[in-house]
Amino acid sequence: MKKLLFFFILTSFVNSWAQSPTPPPLGCRVFTTLDTDNDGFATFDINQYLTQFRAEALTLNYDLSGYSFELYPSQADYNAGTNVIVSPYNNIVAFEQFCYMKFIYSGTGPFYDAAELAMAFECHKLETSANLSLDMAIKKPLKFYPNPTVGSLNFDEPIKNMALFTTDARQIQIKIQNQSIDFSNLSSGIYLIQGQDSSGEVFIQKIIKQ
Repeated sequence: MKKLLFFFILTSFVNSWAQSPTPPPLGCRVFTTLDTDNDGFATFDINQYLTQFRAEALTLNYDLSGYSFELYPSQADYNAGTNVIVSPYNNIVAFEQFCYMKFIYSGTGPFYDAAELAMAFECHKLETSANLSLDMAIKKPLKFYPNPTVGSLNFDEPIKNMALFTTDARQIQIKIQNQSIDFSNLSSGIYLIQGQDSSGEVFIQKIIKQ
């Protein structure tokens, strides 16, 4: 069942750039800011978030220097190009709001396939919290290193229900030992790891085997 769900998600992302996105709540990046009076509303510095997001993407081997980004609060807005979320963004519906990111290529810098960017980064979530410090923060994804890899791939915390897939949704048998995966016998190319982190949140991570 999980494999069928993963295949459905993967094939959905391979739709053309002009079609409506299908961002699931899997692997969403989360931007949290303080709800100072605990009423479920907050003001978000979207420019700060996009700057941090660009830097985070670079650590995952995506140089997005040639791209600009737009966030939309709904699929309808994404398709129509209306109601772009800009700074300051106020009056968020209590506690969380899923957003849809559009990538706009300038013609300079590395170019990435639209479906690949959607798989890695399309889903974002704005949250308010009464329990954070005044500084806004992005919840960091799991770290996999080195990526690209030629042999062992390490990860920095235990992962539940881990599975490895090719980009055509074919599952690959893997051996996990001491928070490390042996990639040495796999062919060069792009692979996708699916699993649950220590909080139970499901994620999908791209891995490059050289």
